[in-house]
Amino acid sequence: MGERLSPTEFYPPAIQLLRWILEVQGGRRDKTLIVCEGNHMNAKLILLISIIPILADGDIVFTPFSGDLTPENRNEYILDINDDESPDFRVYAEQILQMRSVKITPLNSNEILFDNEFLPDVYAATASDTISQDDPIGTTSWHSREGVLSWSDIVFPEGLLVSGQFLETNAYVGVCFKIDSNTHYGWIGIDNPTSQPGGTITGFAYETNPNTGIIAGAIPEPGTVALFSIGSIGLYLVRKKKNNRTNHSTLR
Repeated sequence: MGERLSPTEFYPPAIQLLRWILEVQGGRRDKTLIVCEGNHMNAKLILLISIIPILADGDIVFTPFSGDLTPENRNEYILDINDDESPDFRVYAEQILQMRSVKITPLNSNEILFDNEFLPDVYAATASDTISQDDPIGTTSWHSREGVLSWSDIVFPEGLLVSGQFLETNAYVGVCFKIDSNTHYGWIGIDNPTSQPGGTITGFAYETNPNTGIIAGAIPEPGTVALFSIGSIGLYLVRKKKNNRTNHSTLR
């Protein structure tokens, strides 16, 4: 995979490039006009103009994901939260005899948020929780140990026992990991509408600013996603028009 520039690395030269484009376009400030009328412009520049608002506006990186967690199927997922080709967390479901469980294991000294009153249960963060170094409810703490999302077993003479905070809920695992020795916070979404161990991984996100909390379930603003989509469409149209011109010239 290619190297990804962070917003702080990419944004200043992007602004300089945008200023240069504005100058050669006669000082016009209408970016839509530049995209429509600048037929001679390289398609990469158009994509760059479109992506600048995303880099300037978005401090959260969100990755959509869909992963089934069925103990009978023994599903396992290695999640790379910041896409640096280094595994961050292992989420898996398993069944051993009558015991069924869904668990998460931090990798490379990363950490997850536990509820101290119900160890080894992982804390199920809600959309009102801020995941940071601060304790959101007064009984949580960060650990690099394996944690339980949901669990069940048949125990004599009690019968079926079910435990874990990720039952009949759509909640989030608070995660903490390092980027260049800096601490970053994020979340992993888990949706389990049933009263038994299982569910689905729905996605994950992290805050790009070090030592900055993130609200559980927070994703980039819809407006930035729309801008990126418009930029992608513009890039496609410019390339298509260029290809059409090339084909036309060849026929002539």
